[in-house]
Amino acid sequence: MSTSRSLGRSFSTNPLATLNVYLRGWAKYLQRFVPGLALLVALAALARVLGRGGLDSYCLVYAIVLGMLIRNTVGLHAWFEVGTRTYEVFWKVGIVLLGSQMGLRSFSEVGVKGVGLAAVEIVATLSITLWLTRLFKIDGALRQLLAIGMAICGVSAIIALSSTLRNDEEDTSYAVSVILCFGLLSLTVMPFLGHLLHLSPLHFGLWAGLAVNNTAEAVATGFTYSESAGHYATIAKLCRTLFLDAALLYFVHGMIREKLANSTVSTARGLVKHFPKFALGLIVFSALASFHFWSPAAVDNLNHLYRWAFLLGFAGVGLRTSLYRLRTRGVRPLALALGVQTIMAAIMLACVRLLF
Repeated sequence: MSTSRSLGRSFSTNPLATLNVYLRGWAKYLQRFVPGLALLVALAALARVLGRGGLDSYCLVYAIVLGMLIRNTVGLHAWFEVGTRTYEVFWKVGIVLLGSQMGLRSFSEVGVKGVGLAAVEIVATLSITLWLTRLFKIDGALRQLLAIGMAICGVSAIIALSSTLRNDEEDTSYAVSVILCFGLLSLTVMPFLGHLLHLSPLHFGLWAGLAVNNTAEAVATGFTYSESAGHYATIAKLCRTLFLDAALLYFVHGMIREKLANSTVSTARGLVKHFPKFALGLIVFSALASFHFWSPAAVDNLNHLYRWAFLLGFAGVGLRTSLYRLRTRGVRPLALALGVQTIMAAIMLACVRLLF
């Protein structure tokens, strides 16, 4: 209150000086974020041009590849670093807006079997990854980051665990790069296999959502196959994401208990902190679509908005994928993770075809 009064007095006594302070603050803010955001917009627009002016699913692939080309050739200048980190905001907004295109009936088709299958996939992936990384003597921090990244929701899970454990940045960067590269590989290979096996949109979407690690690439893989497959991939991936709290508690239960014991934050609030808020947004928008809340014109506009949000977000995914990080730590963790990824993808495909 006293600060606002002092600003008010300073503005009344010297309005030009106060205005200058405000303008300098905004200039610094724009200088930090605008270059990176402009780069995301440019890559999204170029991806759309490469997609022949449309907003089809292959534009998402172009956006990721363009970002990777920049990151791994000329590199990403420090000017663009802060702005491009906003890419997660865009793909999460895209997932929320996607709810306007699908009703709650899509969730009911996945049902209890989908949630149960997601739980089985998570437990199996965590167990196999932790066992093999221990067997091949990969250090504990990287072992945990790879396990949670491959089992739950990729980059988001890795960042959540890393920030809680305060892991070394190099381990975090390596684990993130592994997950993003696997996502790109899945985006390339899985649609081809899906068409080869004549998978239905339901089967392929569930397979993509359960087998691809990172949320962004899982959604993109589904949409590359078909529109409805993209919807099912989103739902299946969110089923895995809902287990993020439990996985975090598994790894850091002691630390979380200590932190919560020494603070006024309740256990429930500690869990809410890590809960994926965009999942709730998707459910709300889907519920509104089920009750025909959106007019046909609004549905069409939201359809374009969520696709543009995905383009911006996936361009950022490409810009954050560094192949150099993989070379610096060797190929053993990468090869091991690839083996686990392949095994779990084959198991999930068999389970999806058997149960649905």
